[in-house]
Amino acid sequence: MHSLTFIPSMLPRVIHCILTLIFFILAFKSDGAVDTDTLRSTTAFRIQKAPSLDGKLNEAEWSLAESTTGFVQFRPNEGKPATQITEVKILYTDFAIYVGAYCFDTKPDSILKQLGKRDDENLNSDLFTIRIDPYNNQQDAFNFGVYASGVQMDSKFSDLTFDAVWNSEVSFDENGWYVEMEIPFYAFRFPETPIQLWGLQLNRGIRRIRESQMWAYVPSIATNSQLYWGHLRGVQDVKTPLRLSAVPYVALSYDHNPSNNEDGTTTYSNINSYDFGADIKYGIDDRFTLDMTLLPDFGQVQSDRIVKNLSYREVVYDENRPFFREATELFSKGNLFYSRRIGRIPSNYDSVFDDVGEDERLVDNPAQAKLLNAVKISGRTDGGLGIGFFNAVTDNVYATIEKNSGEKRQVLTEPLTNYNVFVLDQQFKNNSNLYFINASTIRRDQYDDANVSGLGFELSNKKNTIEVEGNGVLTQRFSKTLGEEGNVFRNSIGYKYSLGIEKAGGIFNYELFRNVTSPDYEATDLGFFRVAGQNNTEANVKFSQFKPWKKIRESYNNLYLFVADDFRTGKIGQNSIDLSLFANLLSWNAIFAGGGAQLIRPYDYYEARVDGQIFHGLRYYYAYAGFSTDYRKKLAIDYTFNLSNFIDKYTWFGYNNNIAFLVRPNDKLFLKYSLRYDFDPFNVGFANFDNDGNPIIGGRRLDTWENNLRATYTFTNNMNLTMISRHYWITGQYKNTFHWMKEVKCWIIIHTIKTIISILMYLMLT
Repeated sequence: MHSLTFIPSMLPRVIHCILTLIFFILAFKSDGAVDTDTLRSTTAFRIQKAPSLDGKLNEAEWSLAESTTGFVQFRPNEGKPATQITEVKILYTDFAIYVGAYCFDTKPDSILKQLGKRDDENLNSDLFTIRIDPYNNQQDAFNFGVYASGVQMDSKFSDLTFDAVWNSEVSFDENGWYVEMEIPFYAFRFPETPIQLWGLQLNRGIRRIRESQMWAYVPSIATNSQLYWGHLRGVQDVKTPLRLSAVPYVALSYDHNPSNNEDGTTTYSNINSYDFGADIKYGIDDRFTLDMTLLPDFGQVQSDRIVKNLSYREVVYDENRPFFREATELFSKGNLFYSRRIGRIPSNYDSVFDDVGEDERLVDNPAQAKLLNAVKISGRTDGGLGIGFFNAVTDNVYATIEKNSGEKRQVLTEPLTNYNVFVLDQQFKNNSNLYFINASTIRRDQYDDANVSGLGFELSNKKNTIEVEGNGVLTQRFSKTLGEEGNVFRNSIGYKYSLGIEKAGGIFNYELFRNVTSPDYEATDLGFFRVAGQNNTEANVKFSQFKPWKKIRESYNNLYLFVADDFRTGKIGQNSIDLSLFANLLSWNAIFAGGGAQLIRPYDYYEARVDGQIFHGLRYYYAYAGFSTDYRKKLAIDYTFNLSNFIDKYTWFGYNNNIAFLVRPNDKLFLKYSLRYDFDPFNVGFANFDNDGNPIIGGRRLDTWENNLRATYTFTNNMNLTMISRHYWITGQYKNTFHWMKEVKCWIIIHTIKTIISILMYLMLT
């Protein structure tokens, strides 16, 4: 553990970081911004009585509104006039904004209109969307869309989980299809000013010909599309209404768990459980929102896709709890908040088994910490300052052990814990920002407390084509040890910083980042796992083709280089060079391929699970290829094949097959079945410890099968039933095991001999 006296050794690295930043800023080129005088605009017309929401657009109010048209293609022929006419009108009242879209179509019988779940971005259906930037600052926007089947979708650019309460209807006739939208003012935030000026973009998708249209043309090479959006004028003298909503939910679960008996037999236990609750959202004013939970002792609405993890790195699972999924824009700054830490498996869940005596049995061991309450406040001032506050408390968790006599005792597996996150994020022009985030974890009794603070920035030029970004994080872990004179406190300090530059826009892009992490960096109390004491250098070069060329409609290609080095010794750790190629063909089928290699044998300081012992890994290479058929068809197929092998020794080919079938029998039923098989003939890694406590490394054959079936039946445009079934099976067989140091020394000797021979051959040739 490092103490405060370790801080001076940071100075050379900090000075290097500052000098590098100055170099980037001096080299920073500022291009001219888009001329706002050339942007499109349309005007919303105020009405006293709202039109009836039936999707027919035949009320007199619509004849009063200004009509805007002139859409252009984004795909497949960028910048060319749209093949079908789209006309849009916008009205508003004191209560809501109303959008009417006339989607004319010369082949109305061919309009695709598959039903599906709300917010599904891959429905086989035509689509119309309106995107609004109420603050007109080109940094965020609200997206409201309606499929031809009537299914809604909505999101924020900064929060894809955003959901609002609004209404829409569609209708059809011999001229095409029509959509009518009512978006209440409480569904989104806007400034409290007499005259509103909103950024505006309108889009339409014609699925059968894969044509996407846009009202304000945005070139493919643009990095910030909002710089090219038009404006919505005319909205004035509207008040921010009360924003209050409650979303209830219920989750049922059934677990069928095997248990091995001493006589070799297996018994199964069945556990039924249910969780219910509600998320409440209240708009404090037009800028800030309060989110809280009602009956917060809830589990996940959707189960995790559990996988077998043989490495020391952590598996990151998606957040499926509604309360934690929403309003994530601010709390994701610095990547220091991993919400799955809250309500996690108790830290002593596994160790409690060792406390069970010979005359005892474990009768209860809760697998989740109980959430007592959770609340968050988030918003942004008119000056662009984002403020976020989050607090959650989880209760003590006890395991119950029972003696043969019937006497019971409890063992604490997780203490009462308070989690806090506080964020400040100041936005500047040109999509730049400066943020500060603090995450703290406070536990009762003798358990450790933690505090993590991060400061970061993003600086962009006027066209957002060049961006410099950096951040620094300081972690503190407070250990409490009971001594003769009371508690003894110790503060372990770690840090991390990164600096990078990115060029975006155009057909060629690049990224270059450097990350430095000290050995005592620890942010997993409330944040994501990161290998402490490992520095990373990353370089990324991208080439994109947006216009058709021969049989290719568009393509995206990427060359990525990653090199890790140890903070203390500078030895090379994990490293790779990877190439990925993707091409969308004129037939709307897609092909992709790629490959990569680890060309330098890495030094891994963590695989042995023992401080000071190094795992000298192996070089490898891999290659993959696959295809994806046209998703517009009733049957679509995705397939990928991957082949890999070691370069140095244990050269047995491993491979992976992954195939998926997407079936749409009709507009209401959607089926997806996927099958994956992985064959790894010699997976090398930590196996166990010998009797002397020395680590044993093993080479194991791994066979992994995974079957997934997802079936969705949609009754109406806002009601559906989804069934998810998953079978995951992995088997491992050790082919070889060896003691650590002998094998490592052998590998080092062989590597040294190879290096000497290579140097001698080079000298002889030159």
